[in-house]
Amino acid sequence: MKKNLKNFMYEGYFWALFDGFTSPFIIPFALALGATRTIVGIIGSLPALGALIGQIPGAEIVEKFRDRVKISVILGILGRLVWIPIILIPFFFRDNAITLLIAFLAIGYFILSLRSPAWT
Repeated sequence: MKKNLKNFMYEGYFWALFDGFTSPFIIPFALALGATRTIVGIIGSLPALGALIGQIPGAEIVEKFRDRVKISVILGILGRLVWIPIILIPFFFRDNAITLLIAFLAIGYFILSLRSPAWT
């Protein structure tokens, strides 16, 4: 039990680092890509929307696979890997930058919210 609690504490630390290094820069990044105020509002709502949509499928994943630690780790890695294409948007996808930014952010927030039921 102590090992699992320790692992989840470490996961919480890494989440805080990830969130601290990404969240403050999403809106300035979008503005640099040419986002409008409406797009900024949409981007600001994506974490809540992802959490809303991801809870039920996340609970079904936990029911099916049962290994909460493995679910949390795998989905955490996948959700953070979405940032690789986000970082590459201005270099390779300048024409559709805003659309791709919204799509990748939505996918990332959805994947990360799938793991929430594994924590409970």
